[in-house]
Amino acid sequence: MSDRYVLEVFPLGPLQCNCTILINESQKKAVVVDPGMGASQIIARLSASPELEITRIWLTHAHLDHIAGVQEVKMWASAQRGADVPVHLHAADEPLYRNAKAQCEMWGVPPFEVPETYIKIKTADTYPELPGARVLYTPGHSPGSCSLYLDAPFRLDGNTSLFRGVESEGQGFLIAGDVLFRGSVGRTDLWQGSMEQLENSIKKQVYTLPDETLVVVGHGPLTTVGREADHNQVVTRD
Repeated sequence: MSDRYVLEVFPLGPLQCNCTILINESQKKAVVVDPGMGASQIIARLSASPELEITRIWLTHAHLDHIAGVQEVKMWASAQRGADVPVHLHAADEPLYRNAKAQCEMWGVPPFEVPETYIKIKTADTYPELPGARVLYTPGHSPGSCSLYLDAPFRLDGNTSLFRGVESEGQGFLIAGDVLFRGSVGRTDLWQGSMEQLENSIKKQVYTLPDETLVVVGHGPLTTVGREADHNQVVTRD
């Protein structure tokens, strides 16, 4: 019997970036994906479940609204759980990661620090608490954008306003960051964005997944592969 997961999704900060706490129920282990601005909400949730082991912080990409809370979550885990939680990021987004302060200046938001070291995401990566997970390299919104796919049973929790139009339980999910939105796609006019790359990523990596696959997007309500492949206003399947 495959492991079962809980996906707790919280929109954080003024840009309402969807942070996901991905919990393996049987192992009592959790991965925090894209902790953005206002990470205190995520910390409060983790604090309420002392039985959960926080195994890693996984970043779909390094735009400021997806990384602003990384240091805060990592320091909390160290202080409260005695855990040195690693940060995972694709190396192609390192310039964005290292220039977090410059991103803040560009967007007029308070500066923040990020951890100095991180583990470079590779498509061959495996994670013991996420057996069978596949890392998909999905550039276009940023040069290092990655998505995380598991063909496993799940249930949704967190901000229920994001769940309209999708099933609260199902089989198979993709945490896609800003590659794909409900009815739209991530912008490509930021540093080293590419519409050609993004379209290729969506058609060849996302739309080749089963239609019923839940897609946890980076902003706004969740969707499914089939819905976007047939009805997305920007990129549909061939």
